[in-house]
Amino acid sequence: MYELVRGLGLLLRDGWTPFRTIILASWDAEEYGLVGSTEWGEDFADWIQAHVVTYLNLDVSVAGSKYNLKGSPSLAHLIMNAAIAVPHPHNSSKTLWDARLEKGPFPLPSSVAGLDLSELVLEKLAEEQAIEQADIPVNPLGSGSDYTVMLQRLGIASTDMGFGTSLTDPVYHYHSIYDSQTYQEKYADPGFQKHVAVARHLGLMTLRISESLILPINTTHYSLELLNYLQKVENLASANTIDVDTSSLRSALNKLVNASLRLDTIKERLSEQVERATEDREKFVNAMLHEIKIWVNRKLGFRPKRFSFRGGEGQEKTFMEVEAFMLAPEHAPALDLYELSMDINDLADATPEDEYSAIMSQIREISIRLGRFEQGFLSETGIKDREWYRHLGVAPGKWLGYGATPFPALSEAITIERNATLAAIEVGRLVTVVETLTSTLTPSMTLTP
Repeated sequence: MYELVRGLGLLLRDGWTPFRTIILASWDAEEYGLVGSTEWGEDFADWIQAHVVTYLNLDVSVAGSKYNLKGSPSLAHLIMNAAIAVPHPHNSSKTLWDARLEKGPFPLPSSVAGLDLSELVLEKLAEEQAIEQADIPVNPLGSGSDYTVMLQRLGIASTDMGFGTSLTDPVYHYHSIYDSQTYQEKYADPGFQKHVAVARHLGLMTLRISESLILPINTTHYSLELLNYLQKVENLASANTIDVDTSSLRSALNKLVNASLRLDTIKERLSEQVERATEDREKFVNAMLHEIKIWVNRKLGFRPKRFSFRGGEGQEKTFMEVEAFMLAPEHAPALDLYELSMDINDLADATPEDEYSAIMSQIREISIRLGRFEQGFLSETGIKDREWYRHLGVAPGKWLGYGATPFPALSEAITIERNATLAAIEVGRLVTVVETLTSTLTPSMTLTP
């Protein structure tokens, strides 16, 4: 975290200003009960849901050889692409993404067949095999760290990462007197190159979220993952001989996938239009500043005066703040002259820049919809017997500790309650959730040709 802060500080000293607001938090009282982050999340729930688009968590940076990656499926590509851009801490021919397959120094036997292995070891073996076989091995989040309130309670897309132990690593003495600076220096990360790699990964994700014109939230990957979740639930129902009709849920999920694919097309077209419309940057800035001046004068009752953009830092800064307001008003610097309800299309009558203004309005709406997508999974009534958890897409399993359970309320109606009637009710709740998600991804505007 300190390394991330240092890097952002260097950028700020060089004149950089984040496009979206970045908040850095260090939580107290994580043990027990995640008290610090949970209390903060509950106290500022309305503000967080109105303004925060992602939460990037860092708990244990280095404990072993294997780089563990977890997060909301909508952020899986962001996690992967950022890790690919970061060098491997010890091998210049690899990237940090390759470190997800790293092994520790103590190899397993060539064959584990016939060995008396514990259930925990078997689960770990299955997990490592799944990572090796998956196209994008970013596991869903359950609980156990400070992302819990953000994701499970408030519906904020979240991530968590860090070097963890594999079956071939020495035991990490977590929460013991041996979990110390000396352990890190001698055994876990001599030279602290892994820590540097984690900081670079976290920093790069932060910048890509902050600086992207359209939020890098991949709802199509998420939608397809939900179909995988449904397949797992159907397998559970079959294994537990629970008869539950999930056809309505599958139909709703297919509609969600189609809505997300349509939105992807709109995002791609808008990005192309922005690139074309900003080829002559100085002309655009000059025109926009003129129209903003007209709008301000009209609001204040002054006669409009034309002024030109000559590359001055003050005018450029004003323009960037207004552009930020257009795209992400909840994150932009406060401008005293502007009402919060300001519509970019209210700036002036028809001008040569109207097409660009329309594009920006569409991008702004899409980014807001993407930022609110995860909140569509929330149910006010929560999950049976633990109503504090409101996310119906994923939650820690009731008896799995930190482990994530997809479609938790439905899964547990099948595996724990063994109740077909309850399972049918949960299918209905999920259908409602998915329909809400589909509506969230359906923009109100028509794509500009």
